[in-house]
Amino acid sequence: MHPTTTVTVLVGAPGSGKSMVSRALVADGITVLSLDEARAIRGEHEGDQKATPAAFTYVARQAHENLAAGRSVAIDGTGARRHDRIRWLQLAREHGAPATVLLVWAPLDVCLARNATRPEHRQVPEHVVARMWHTIDELTDADLVAEGFSRVDRVTTAPGSADDGE
Repeated sequence: MHPTTTVTVLVGAPGSGKSMVSRALVADGITVLSLDEARAIRGEHEGDQKATPAAFTYVARQAHENLAAGRSVAIDGTGARRHDRIRWLQLAREHGAPATVLLVWAPLDVCLARNATRPEHRQVPEHVVARMWHTIDELTDADLVAEGFSRVDRVTTAPGSADDGE
């Protein structure tokens, strides 16, 4: 393991701003692996949910290769489900890398509005956005540390926040 190699798991509802935050991570030299992009490679398009299992396998393989080469990775997916986060924790452990969470948050109405502006094949049904948003909003730092993450950072991407990039 390279001494600065890390695994960062982005956690945020659809429309929360994970892709925007990912661009900043890339600028910091972190390899960002997007489940949406992997769905496009392994399926018909970024929103192809049938391709999700293959996308997870593809991203895991890419993450292993990057970590083995001493490069830090960030996983760009919703991270709403515990078993998905555990998958990335196991990957970090296999490489002796600390795993952190970057929780990306925006108010539900902002997430819904951003989601509505996406191309149709990338739009997530509103009830799914709301369900994921509530699930993630209830996560505490203590919950995530108890899962095995070494640190939890939070960023708000709502318009007018200090982190919104505007």
